Amino acid sequence: MSDPKNLAELLNSILEDREQAIALARRVDAGLEPLTPFDPAEHLTTAEAVAAFLADAEATADPDYIEHTKQVAARARTMHGLEG
Repeated sequence: MSDPKNLAELLNSILEDREQAIALARRVDAGLEPLTPFDPAEHLTTAEAVAAFLADAEATADPDYIEHTKQVAARARTMHGLEG
């Protein structure tokens, strides 16, 4: 069983993280905080990574998501000179 003091610290930390996330979302909604664009293609640097990315998408059976991942994979292949 966990130490009650550690549990209390963990719960306080989670609540603090939640409050920070809510505050950030409010700033973004208000146009006060820009979000940094994230491109997963930048991180798919090997053929194996691209294959795993596509396999995970296929496992969802969501046609829209699968199509999106195919586009990301194509961009990653071009960006990193991978064969596909």
